[in-house]
Amino acid sequence: MADLPGLDPALITVVIPVRDRPEALGRLLTCIGDRHHVIVVDDASRAPAAIAGVVLPPWCRARRAEAERGPRHRP
Repeated sequence: MADLPGLDPALITVVIPVRDRPEALGRLLTCIGDRHHVIVVDDASRAPAAIAGVVLPPWCRARRAEAERGPRHRP
């Protein structure tokens, strides 16, 4: 990501919605690095332990939705 003039990267929070893709989540967290705060939102993964097993860096928080709410979800 190119630097934006006058914007402190530490003031940006990246929100990552994820469902059943722990390997991709791990790669994405590695790419983001420690420049931003990160919130991972698990959208009711079928294997929540796999998502929970991804090592989250200290600047990252995780939340889990018990019911699917993502774009593929139809009420």
